[in-house]
Amino acid sequence: MNPFKSPFILVLAVAIAMVGCASTTQTSTQNKESMLVAAGFKTVTPKTAAQKQKLQNLPPGKIAMIQKSGRTYYVYPDAPNNQAYVGGPAEYQAYQQQRAANKLARRISKPLSSTRIPR
Repeated sequence: MNPFKSPFILVLAVAIAMVGCASTTQTSTQNKESMLVAAGFKTVTPKTAAQKQKLQNLPPGKIAMIQKSGRTYYVYPDAPNNQAYVGGPAEYQAYQQQRAANKLARRISKPLSSTRIPR
């Protein structure tokens, strides 16, 4: 029996693929949040309706630079959990260094078979 002729098998395969993509995104977000905490970012929970609205207005999945009272803050919103990760320039720099180190580690750990060597 050809598995692609059965609608049930096809639907099951698509569902598994979608779950795989969703869990990859979730893992990526969790990894980013872990790196932010490791870099010294603090979790802040909005207490007022105005603060909650500001949290909702921040671009999801991105760190926003905010100037307030002459100081610079970097804010990563986590609206689904009603919190934000907040750090200053030193924490942001530490986060950027962690990202660079992780990227380098991933490149180094790539199997040689995927690296093309010019002839």
